[in-house]
Amino acid sequence: MMAAAPAVAFIGACNPFSGISIQASSRRLTASAFTPSLSFRSNVPSTQFRPPIKSHVKMPHVTAMATGGLVKKVNAKELDAILDGARDCPIVVDFYATWCGPCLLLSQELEQLAAEYGEKVKFLKVDTDEEYELATDLKIEGLPTLVFVSKDAEKNAIRTEGLLPSDVIRNIIENEL
Repeated sequence: MMAAAPAVAFIGACNPFSGISIQASSRRLTASAFTPSLSFRSNVPSTQFRPPIKSHVKMPHVTAMATGGLVKKVNAKELDAILDGARDCPIVVDFYATWCGPCLLLSQELEQLAAEYGEKVKFLKVDTDEEYELATDLKIEGLPTLVFVSKDAEKNAIRTEGLLPSDVIRNIIENEL
């Protein structure tokens, strides 16, 4: 699964991106970029005789994303039980992977929003690598994917793909759920 550009489904005319335009820029490659070297030696330093570098750096952002925090990590059975039960507040479900850069950024935003909303909104997260069948069944193809579930069972869920600013997430929670 790869990180995708943000794709948001909005109901009615409530689109926070309405005043934003995107301009494409092009880059040209010159012929010199493809000129072959006249030397038999490679321009890239060789690593074949060097031992591999071993890193002992711990990645706290990955462990914090997987454990603890205000956003509760759930598996497929727990998610089904929560969604099938009585809902007393809106639910935001984050489908992520630990190797996904935008997912790490979004997890920080969701932790802040969870602290801001407290008990008013329930924030959950599902690791798509651990819950592969669930991700496949829900057709989670881009990461991160957020699913916003209203406390009203009659309302349809809203699904987004890609990294969203916290203002957009806040707008969906307050105006669409």
